Amino acid sequence: MKKIPAVFVTVFAAFATMSIYTACKNSPPASPGTATPNITATFMAQQTATMTSMYIMKWGNSGTGNGEFDSAYFMTAGKNDSIYVADFSNNRIQKFNSTGQYVSQWGGLGTANGQFNWPYGITADSAGNIYVMEYGNRRVQKFDSDGVYITQWDGSGTLDGSFNEPWGIAADPSDNIYVIDRSNARVYKFSSSGAFLTQWGSAGTADGEFTAPMGIAADTAGNIYVTDTSNDRVEKFTSTGVFVAKWGGPASGIGNGQFCGPSGIKADASGNIYIVDTSNERVQKFTSDGGYLGQWGSSCYVACGDGVCDGGFNAPYGIAIDSAGKIYISDTFNYRILKFNPI
Repeated sequence: MKKIPAVFVTVFAAFATMSIYTACKNSPPASPGTATPNITATFMAQQTATMTSMYIMKWGNSGTGNGEFDSAYFMTAGKNDSIYVADFSNNRIQKFNSTGQYVSQWGGLGTANGQFNWPYGITADSAGNIYVMEYGNRRVQKFDSDGVYITQWDGSGTLDGSFNEPWGIAADPSDNIYVIDRSNARVYKFSSSGAFLTQWGSAGTADGEFTAPMGIAADTAGNIYVTDTSNDRVEKFTSTGVFVAKWGGPASGIGNGQFCGPSGIKADASGNIYIVDTSNERVQKFTSDGGYLGQWGSSCYVACGDGVCDGGFNAPYGIAIDSAGKIYISDTFNYRILKFNPI
């Protein structure tokens, strides 16, 4: 198993964020403690009222203690509406209840069972089992809802299902597992025990092709949605990889249904699709076929001037939706989780 040295954690975390911002022509890089000037004040002000009415609560700070984060990009809702956060640079998974109370954690840097080297993507199956996609160890680990190790599969190598730069992960209603291989521009499908089933995708801009894809989600009908990040669009497929539809692109933008570095994606119980439009500092909602339904979000610097206002974003990435339809967003550069009512 090829392991990426932990010394590069800080460098990679910065690169992972920069890659989204620099993918958009109108988007200069952002970093913690700095504003994102690519978004106009007028545009962001239009989002603030909606954001404020939807906002419920927040939790988290920068650090290594319980309930603190260091580059938490993605998360998932699991059994009993527990929220699991992949605390990337702290090499651990943290578990919370739906009101943000810390419950437990597991992990630590390493290659042994239950250890991590840059846990990035995370998802839950119908039984509440948790799957963690590790960038550094290039593997998927499966745990029960309390973090007890079950199994893993190693994606390094050259065989079908081998990973080069794994990022997003999702489970469908049948508990099949889908993994995004960002640099290879493709999607892998596995059984819940890690048996390789199929793959699709290649580099490019045509239908069914990807450029640095990041997020993946399944709806209740088993359709698969991929945020084609550097193409600033979303693509929809059947569960076997047949292209169905796309929206967004071909260039970045701030209009309804346009994107600038889309990352996290999730389907709600009604089949609506929520997409974290990272560099536009907002979340957009669509029908399953890409019909625009609404949006919310605002840069903290535009809305409040302090970078950490309630409900505002500073590089949002991940999204989770609980059984009540409440929405959770990982506000990565503010080292916190935000909870909202659905739009």
